[in-house]
Amino acid sequence: MARTMLTLLLFTRFSLATAGYPDHSPNFQGTFGHSPSPFRIRVDKEFIEATKQRVALTRTPIGIPELEAQEGPPVHNATAVRDYWVNEYDWFEEQESINNQYAVPSGTNIRGLRLFRFLQFTTTVDISAHSGYKESVPLHFVHHRSPREDAIPLLFIHGWPGSFIEIGPTICSLTHPPNSSFPAFHVVAPSIPGFAFSPAPTKPGYGYIEAAHTFNELMLQLGYGRYVIQGGDAGGIIMRYQASLYPSSVVSGLNNFWVTSSSERDLERYRSGETSEDETVVIELLESFVTQHFGYGQIQQTRPLRLAYALTDSPVGWRCGSTMPSTTASGTPPSIALGN
Repeated sequence: MARTMLTLLLFTRFSLATAGYPDHSPNFQGTFGHSPSPFRIRVDKEFIEATKQRVALTRTPIGIPELEAQEGPPVHNATAVRDYWVNEYDWFEEQESINNQYAVPSGTNIRGLRLFRFLQFTTTVDISAHSGYKESVPLHFVHHRSPREDAIPLLFIHGWPGSFIEIGPTICSLTHPPNSSFPAFHVVAPSIPGFAFSPAPTKPGYGYIEAAHTFNELMLQLGYGRYVIQGGDAGGIIMRYQASLYPSSVVSGLNNFWVTSSSERDLERYRSGETSEDETVVIELLESFVTQHFGYGQIQQTRPLRLAYALTDSPVGWRCGSTMPSTTASGTPPSIALGN
């Protein structure tokens, strides 16, 4: 688990570090042409060493144990991350695993398919015909085709924080179902621009709607005019736009992040004590999240550079600020403290 979470973190740092570079890839070897091209992860050793040095030099804040549940990740969690990262984690072992023999977790052994390699590609898509965003969009994606003639194209869109690696445990069962009565899928798992090896946008105006246009163009480039989508978190928002924009292409969708906000009328009824028990629970949960747990989102949406200078330069700071849980038991091992 610790390896997986650090891998997700590094994927984000790879893509962020590409912004502003004309070749899109200063810290990994890769090209982005106008059609799909095979890709293997080859991260520059110098980048990994520099990242590891920053981790080793991490300075932690002074924590107040009584307030840890309210103020964020406990300091002992951050030091556990630092020590594990410096002394145990091996990026190049992870890179070799993803490129050649990715181990499917126990419990997903489909026809003995315990090891496989991610079939990765890069390409560039143009969405200018559908959007005001005129820059070409370089993409990294995974594409596994099923041998079944009746296989259904499936677009898997990860969330934040996350990456294409999330589809790993289920690719084999999707492309090679154990029973012919089960549906089979051609799996396409792109990296959202700014994640993994899809370079971050370098011009303003790229958001969820533009990502929806991007992924539809990717599916068309791969020959899939009609397809289904699975999305969660950021991927869930993208898929909602995509299904709305391309109803003739998106046959069906599975969204595991269906969030709606309360209307002004809902809030008026709540204040007047007119809401049902279920409505009250939902309204209070949303209010609690926005007021107590969404500070990171507010600053990222309004003043992202205020965070970027610190978090881009501090791997552990980025890790603690994005994916580490705020509360864990004292003495929790790194594999748990790193989150799930």
